[in-house]
Amino acid sequence: MKNLNILVLLIALIGAYSCSNAPKTTTVELHVGDLKSRLYLTALNEQHDLFQDSEGFAKIELNHITEPCFANVKFGVTKQIYLEPGNHIVVKYNGPGDIRYEGDQAEVNTFLNERAPLPFTEEMYSLALPEFMQAFDRATEKYAELVNSKSELATCASMLKENKYYDHWTVAIIKYFAAKPSLSKEEYARLLQFLQEQDAQSSRFTSSPDAINRCITALYKQDEPNYRSYSWDKGTTLKLNWLNKNINDRTIKQHFIHTAVDLYITYAGTNKGGEIFKAYKATVDDKTLLDKFDKKVNEFKNIVKGSPVPEFKFQDANGQSRSLEEFKGKYVYIDLWATWCGHCIEQFPYLKELKKEYKHNNIVFLGVNNDRKLKSFTNYVEKHKLEGEQWYVGQDKIFSEFFHIASQPRFILLDPQGRIYDAHMLRPDNTEALKSYLDQLEGI
Repeated sequence: MKNLNILVLLIALIGAYSCSNAPKTTTVELHVGDLKSRLYLTALNEQHDLFQDSEGFAKIELNHITEPCFANVKFGVTKQIYLEPGNHIVVKYNGPGDIRYEGDQAEVNTFLNERAPLPFTEEMYSLALPEFMQAFDRATEKYAELVNSKSELATCASMLKENKYYDHWTVAIIKYFAAKPSLSKEEYARLLQFLQEQDAQSSRFTSSPDAINRCITALYKQDEPNYRSYSWDKGTTLKLNWLNKNINDRTIKQHFIHTAVDLYITYAGTNKGGEIFKAYKATVDDKTLLDKFDKKVNEFKNIVKGSPVPEFKFQDANGQSRSLEEFKGKYVYIDLWATWCGHCIEQFPYLKELKKEYKHNNIVFLGVNNDRKLKSFTNYVEKHKLEGEQWYVGQDKIFSEFFHIASQPRFILLDPQGRIYDAHMLRPDNTEALKSYLDQLEGI
């Protein structure tokens, strides 16, 4: 009987310990009335959509908040909030300029979103690095004095100060470091020092990802001044090598390597990413990131080489219905463009020359316009006397979602069977590389 009592006591103690260590649910409520805007919250590098009900209320419960942190809430405007595990935060939007904070951390969040004086004056941006960093430190100290003067902020004073530190660094990188045509050896070293000081705890502060990302961009631009002209394959390979070399913290390194590869898939697809994906897998072991990577790769499987293309509805400038079936037996180089897209229009002279050069080859150059209004398309074609095949697809979501259109211009090559040959083709202004690619096509 004695042993049974001991066993019952142990079970009770284990149960009590488990309950006390269970994740606390942190709740954020938005009261936005009839505001028509996308609602979302970003915390610890995770973005969450919120959906308002018929009375204008939206709520989210977070189980991954295990320590104090800051979050951004977006509802037309972006506001910062401070969270601790188990908090219930209420944000009430009563109209522009009238936003109130209730529930836990109400006083902290009210203070957090009060208009603060700018940390630096314009004159500071022309200072030499030692003087600028002194001004930076003074601004940080001034904010610390303000926080220390308010007794209601005492329990989270250190968090508020560090959060503002990242705000200051974001401004400093934008207006001082990144604004320079090139960095001096000392400026580069100071930025690199900031980057290498960061650790996984920095994700608790809302401005830290932006500050770190801007820091990486400024440093990488210094090391690779022509990076914007690189192909996605070359540019991403160089970026991954740079991140591996220059970021010390493993969590931050994995986050930014994942971001770079996710961007690569968005704009270059998966056909040619073999070596890049190997490098990714060699560095990233975070399960959440790996799951996101696998999901993204699977999403793009529908446009790998050899994939069939659905029947889409097109209309030419004369109002006639058109179909890709018309070009069966020929390669089709699709140029997705819009009248408002300056970079699209810049490609037209190069396309005109390509059409001339390949007019006797087994390839069709097809312009596909996705303006909102058909009239915008037809007026432009008539006014500028665009030659060759010009079709209108408009805002067809099936078309844009099938090809994963993230930006334009976008160029796609179909094979003579009407299947995808390359869903992320070279641009016409990369003329020699594109011609070399086309000349190697079988049956061109």
